[in-house]
Amino acid sequence: MSIRKLSIIVYMKFYEKVYNRKGEFGVGSILSIAVALIVSAFVLVPGMRTFADGIIKGMTSWWTDTIRSNIFPTT
Repeated sequence: MSIRKLSIIVYMKFYEKVYNRKGEFGVGSILSIAVALIVSAFVLVPGMRTFADGIIKGMTSWWTDTIRSNIFPTT
């Protein structure tokens, strides 16, 4: 059996699984996973920005209050 015939058979099996009534579960699950990823990105990205802002502000105050004033004091 040639590679081309094998690839056509694999494609037909995939098409049969995805596009017939029995394969609707596969399409529905793929679509639901995509929707869940998109929605979670819209929810998590603003939260991550707030978290990152808090970390940067904390590091800035730590550098100013601890490192610069105690380890590298100005005379």
